[in-house]
Amino acid sequence: MKTDQKPDHLYRVEITGGSNNQYWIDLKTTHPEIVVVSDNREYFQYEKDRDESKCLKIIDRTIGKMNNAIKMNELQEKIALALLGIEIENSKHKLIERVYFANDGIHVVLKHLRRVEKDLELIEIAISPFVTCYHSPSIVS
Repeated sequence: MKTDQKPDHLYRVEITGGSNNQYWIDLKTTHPEIVVVSDNREYFQYEKDRDESKCLKIIDRTIGKMNNAIKMNELQEKIALALLGIEIENSKHKLIERVYFANDGIHVVLKHLRRVEKDLELIEIAISPFVTCYHSPSIVS
């Protein structure tokens, strides 16, 4: 039987520094259950809302422009909860402040300046039950 869908193992997540902003880490992927197809580089912030999980749409990374929400799928919610649950050693704080889903993967905002090797390792460990990860050689501290 022939299928048009790629096997899950082909949808890897590339963990990169991504931007010049030292508080951001990008998890790039084309996995159809992770990405949110949208126009105009829209980002959807994961928010847990009482009984229902949802993403709030953020246009052009302008946090003040949140509007319509979308329902998250099970994989997106598991990954978001895993990322938001990462603890920092010897600290009462979590590693990640916010999680955004976009058409090119996941973008996370850290609570501190990026510590490349340590933070990437913690992120990879947290999401490894759900996806296969690899690090981009372009990551710089």
